[in-house]
Amino acid sequence: MLLENFLRRLLHLYLQSYHEQRPLLLEILAWIARNASPFTYTATTASSEKPSLPMRAVVSTILSGKLYLSGITAASSSATLAEHGITHVLSVINADEVPKLPEGIRHRIIPISDTTTANILQHLPDVIEFIESAFQEDPNAKVLVHCIEGVSRSASAVIAYLMAERGMSFAQALRVVKRRRPVVSPNLGFVRQLSEWGTICEAKRKENPREWEQVLNLRQRRSESPPPPVRVEKVERRTSWKDMVFGRSAMDETESLDT
Repeated sequence: MLLENFLRRLLHLYLQSYHEQRPLLLEILAWIARNASPFTYTATTASSEKPSLPMRAVVSTILSGKLYLSGITAASSSATLAEHGITHVLSVINADEVPKLPEGIRHRIIPISDTTTANILQHLPDVIEFIESAFQEDPNAKVLVHCIEGVSRSASAVIAYLMAERGMSFAQALRVVKRRRPVVSPNLGFVRQLSEWGTICEAKRKENPREWEQVLNLRQRRSESPPPPVRVEKVERRTSWKDMVFGRSAMDETESLDT
């Protein structure tokens, strides 16, 4: 009990200064979120996706009427998809694990394994693009993001979306998602990369194109190794978030700055 109270106090102090997203504190935060309560799921560092089987079939509402999170059982069920009015499905999953979806569902696959060495950061621009495109094309679109269990990979994708489009810190986004789906527990490799993503989102808000360029370039590095730390370079240029995500490529952006 004393240990749990101490850890909760540590979490409270961190959330008061969430803007200082230091990797070590983020790892502590993730550990506390998984272990501070006997009612939450305890993860391993290698793979976080081992909750009880029924959670695979549970659809958790992240943004009411818009964004949902689940495991593969729910994503594979035509009845479940119809019940929630799902129009788009984002599978954050190995290529050989992709479920068969009913006709009419818009589908995107983000191929990645749930390991601490997997490079999820390189895929996050694609995650943002798919989800935002769905909402832009159809105001009534409902997007389901899933992996096998709805614990680590898909949860990390949803957290990254909230950080990018809702201006949340990693700590805030993790709290929101975990409140709606208590088993959520990104592995420590993803936690480190979401910390980098927070730096990138902050740089975007400060209108730094070269920061986003470094992340867009990660899309061309289809490796399973973690990305190197992102270093911020200041560039005096105003560029909208939408232009950076959906517009010209990072290379075009660089060329225009040099001319």
